[in-house]
Amino acid sequence: MGFLCWNDQYIGLKSLFFFVFFEQASTYRFLPLYYKDLGCRETEIGVLMGILPAISLISIPFWSAISDNSGHKNVLLFTAFLSFILFPLNYFVEFLSMSNRYVFLIILRIGYSLFNAPISTLVNVLTISQLGDNRAEYGKLRTWGTIGWGVCYAILGFIVDSSGLGIIFAFSLTSGILVVVMTSFVVQSNNHNNYNNNEIEKEKTEEVGGGTTTTTK
Repeated sequence: MGFLCWNDQYIGLKSLFFFVFFEQASTYRFLPLYYKDLGCRETEIGVLMGILPAISLISIPFWSAISDNSGHKNVLLFTAFLSFILFPLNYFVEFLSMSNRYVFLIILRIGYSLFNAPISTLVNVLTISQLGDNRAEYGKLRTWGTIGWGVCYAILGFIVDSSGLGIIFAFSLTSGILVVVMTSFVVQSNNHNNYNNNEIEKEKTEEVGGGTTTTTK
């Protein structure tokens, strides 16, 4: 499996891991600093950042159960879309009065956490299902999540220094859009491959059937 190249059969899954972890890195590293700039106290920041792991205890089993019935790709697209729409709304909290900011931050954090917490789990499940008999490749694909995390840490710090913390919401929204696009790409590619494989099997069956003759005496 070559490096990131467009003829790689796993390019979609690599990109999906990359952008999911890129988005998460931009959130985890810089969001506390943004809360501090809004005037939140340290205890309030701790509460806000603790919402996601707390919500994940409920949201991950909940969305996992739904995905078992409706399909992993559908739930992943739905949760990714909503979480990446909700997160940039934090940017507009600074225009509220100080007395209302913390309440709205809690509401947004709960909504974001409800839909964002299960994304990594759903990506893992989708990847394993797409790999089929090639599950040994999972570790190599998962590495691209680490690369995305590292790239975000390497470049976003410099951009924040020059442009301000508000830029993290643009990065998050862009990454979220790409996650949705790459999820659709992975699913469509897999459907196309399954269709081709079914056609090949059908042709083989027809060839075997056409080559069989019955001899009567």
